[in-house]
Amino acid sequence: MGTWLSLFVVLVSIAALHRLVSAIQQHRKAKAHWTDGGFDARQLVFSEKLFRDASRGLVAKPDRGYGVGGVVTLVDLKTRSRHKVHRSDVVEISVQRVAVEADLGKQVSTIAYVVTETPDQTRKWHMVSLLSNDEVFAIKERRQRILDGRSIAHPTPRKGLCRHCAYQKECDDMERAQEAGC
Repeated sequence: MGTWLSLFVVLVSIAALHRLVSAIQQHRKAKAHWTDGGFDARQLVFSEKLFRDASRGLVAKPDRGYGVGGVVTLVDLKTRSRHKVHRSDVVEISVQRVAVEADLGKQVSTIAYVVTETPDQTRKWHMVSLLSNDEVFAIKERRQRILDGRSIAHPTPRKGLCRHCAYQKECDDMERAQEAGC
């Protein structure tokens, strides 16, 4: 009986050690995914933190911010079917840049990275140039004018973008009104 018990204890210990080694390897692999862009984990300034530019009414929650030479560089993870950066990604990260700069009081780079991850879990790093503060504020102002009814939104010529848009009905109503001469 003692031999079987000893064998059982050894097998359970081996299984526990295997799980521990697997967990450590998974942690290292996940950490490596975020540092593939040349950033060291020690350079991480923040992760998924809320920032505000109260004077301009901007709120943002960037995925990651890395500090290199006193400048913060933003990194945003996007899960999608293919490795592609959209204009909306650049606008989103540009707003994040303005909010982080105002809230932290640190310089934030006008270059950022969008990391795309596809269903097969491959990741690709895309370097993007961010919009200027003036461009961010112009977009914010245009949005507000549209919401207040002081400006007319123009439907996109790329109808494929409309499929998942929350404002699709409003655009369809507006197109019908324009076609009717209203």
